[in-house]
Amino acid sequence: MEGRRLRTVLTASGVSVGLWGIVGGGQMMSTGHGGYRTGLGVGVVQVDEGGPAEASGLAVGDQIVAVDGIAVARPWSKPNLAPVGIGNTQTLRVDRAGTEETVEVRWERILPNRWRSFMIDFVVTVAWLGFGLWAMLASGGASGTTLAVLGLTYGLANLRGPSLGALDDGISFLQQNLSVLLTAVLCHFLVVFPRPKRMARRRIPGWLVYAPFLPLLLFGLAEWVVFPAGVSEYRTVLSLTDLFYMAMSLVALIHPWITLSGDERRRTGFSWILWGLACATGPFLALALLRTAFGAFPLPGEAYLPLLGALIPGSMALAVVTNSRSRETSESHQDV
Repeated sequence: MEGRRLRTVLTASGVSVGLWGIVGGGQMMSTGHGGYRTGLGVGVVQVDEGGPAEASGLAVGDQIVAVDGIAVARPWSKPNLAPVGIGNTQTLRVDRAGTEETVEVRWERILPNRWRSFMIDFVVTVAWLGFGLWAMLASGGASGTTLAVLGLTYGLANLRGPSLGALDDGISFLQQNLSVLLTAVLCHFLVVFPRPKRMARRRIPGWLVYAPFLPLLLFGLAEWVVFPAGVSEYRTVLSLTDLFYMAMSLVALIHPWITLSGDERRRTGFSWILWGLACATGPFLALALLRTAFGAFPLPGEAYLPLLGALIPGSMALAVVTNSRSRETSESHQDV
């Protein structure tokens, strides 16, 4: 009963997150964009080429200190998420190398390339959500549930929902932490799939997979609430924690690759994951090698290559279902 309830909660949560992203995309289309993006804090990390921010003189590295005459009290604030509206002007006061300047950004309709990028990210995110839920419902095992949680975390961390005014500050902070939790859940999945590693068979080390994330969250809360000016320190801790989980995930991925035979990799479905990773990353590596050898050159359809990222959750879901059915077949033979 508890397993059924958990699957119901995760399914409803996944559908809700997907709808939340759809509403956010609709709002973005109706309100337009300023053509810039802030990173962790209020520093401008991206200015779209040919966009309104570039035309206004906003530059990467500018620190936003006020929006429409209202001082930015916290560096976590994301003023570019607040819907301004197509044709309206947003007045930014920025600190540029110690000198404050005023920049007038007139919001425009979403540029085709920006809309394409948004749609690609949305499709890949929905793939993580959908394939995770399918693996959970089709297998019913711990690996499927973990993959569903991974997809849900991916959606929460990456989908841009509608602006909620005063809550945007907290949502932005939450998504920064979820981006690291995402890597932690991926590490957890690889630890228990295709069969639990030795550490996962012991109760204490199992939950310790998430232990490094807890001080990160506490440190972030302290930075956000107590010391709102200290973003750089949190960025360092965030990066180190994410790097730790990435390294652990890589080790957990290599372990079955080395220890399992070819037949075991096929029977457990682990080969699906290897093929998915190869197909999703191979074209990027090949293109990078070609450009290193022959220089930069345009490639038709290159902008759509990130869609291959959907192959990763798809292959992981196939692996979970294959492993589940293989175990069911093995158990039925043993019963006979």
